[in-house]
Amino acid sequence: MQMRRKLRIAKFNARLRRWTEEEDDWLRTMRNQDFSRRFNRTVAAIQQRRYDLRIPQPKREHPWTEREDALLGKMSDPDFARQFGRPQISISPRRRQLGIPAFNPRPSHGPKSKTNSWAP
Repeated sequence: MQMRRKLRIAKFNARLRRWTEEEDDWLRTMRNQDFSRRFNRTVAAIQQRRYDLRIPQPKREHPWTEREDALLGKMSDPDFARQFGRPQISISPRRRQLGIPAFNPRPSHGPKSKTNSWAP
């Protein structure tokens, strides 16, 4: 033990497992939570391995449905995000991409009259 300490070699820990090539390959395709469950690794260990190998976490794929597109602009962006489980920041860009204006809860009363209705 003293020789290891002199050489500054970390204490042996039987719980630490070496990373396999298969795990490294899966890191490129899986998100941290899914990887953690499948390979029984902590999220912290996965984040460190990604950092060491310079592998970014893949983006979550959640394609827009026709129903979601049809309801854009029919409710406020925060309400839409809550109802469909989407990040609020993703709603406005999608609306703009489709040319849909933001939700306006105030009813339109048509063009305003230039004459005062209360004038004698």
